[in-house]
Amino acid sequence: SSILAYGPEKAKETLETAGWTEGSDGIREKNGEKLKFRISYINNFGPNADSIALLQQQLKAVGIDSEQISGTVPEFQSTIKSGEYEIAWRNLSRVDGDVLRIDFSSASTTGWPVSDSALDQRLLDQVTIGDTSARSTELASLQQDLITGHHFVPVHELTTVIGTSNSVHGVTLGADSRLDLLVDAYKTA
Repeated sequence: SSILAYGPEKAKETLETAGWTEGSDGIREKNGEKLKFRISYINNFGPNADSIALLQQQLKAVGIDSEQISGTVPEFQSTIKSGEYEIAWRNLSRVDGDVLRIDFSSASTTGWPVSDSALDQRLLDQVTIGDTSARSTELASLQQDLITGHHFVPVHELTTVIGTSNSVHGVTLGADSRLDLLVDAYKTA
């Protein structure tokens, strides 16, 4: 991506400039405090822990210690509301870009509203744009602004692959790449 890139040397430089110096164990310290991130996530999706373990390796490579805080959806929401985390990891699949308003506006139900009032207003207003092309353009711009403003970092896109035999019919994926209801699925002899 032209916006996001893996840059451990730049990260180390930024941390040094901010006063975080490398300790004898490789973890950065400032004013006697170790730099440690709490990474909160929901344990409802198998690859989460593995993805976070990779993230932890990258953090450690630049001198940031971290711990995984996993739990159920209510436990995750409680952690988010308490603010006792540095990174919140979650998965989300929706076919409509209005999910950005739901997640990041002042009308958010997830607890992550942006602090930029102009961006917040755009998130609220995009749902009222009737022209599909104009709305798509605004949603693309909002995604870009949320990323460049460091409000979130997209890590990977969900891909679902399902194999069935020739005798199975009616198994489909939705627009969000998740398995549709199996009400139309059947098997022939």
